[in-house]
Amino acid sequence: MVLTAEYDPLRDEGQEYGRRLQAAGVPATVSRYDGMIHGFTFFTKVLLASREGRTEVIAALRRAFTPGA
Repeated sequence: MVLTAEYDPLRDEGQEYGRRLQAAGVPATVSRYDGMIHGFTFFTKVLLASREGRTEVIAALRRAFTPGA
């Protein structure tokens, strides 16, 4: 799971990393949140996208660490 934000200075590198993982056959998901800044997932009390991003990451972690998923 590679999560990026539109206005993150590391966005392009993150997206490229995700694409390279996928090209190498790694089951990776690349997700970009438009209009967001680096660290947006910490603003869950004020940003719906923050809650959505965290939910997406949590779901990916559950899939990765749940036997037989």
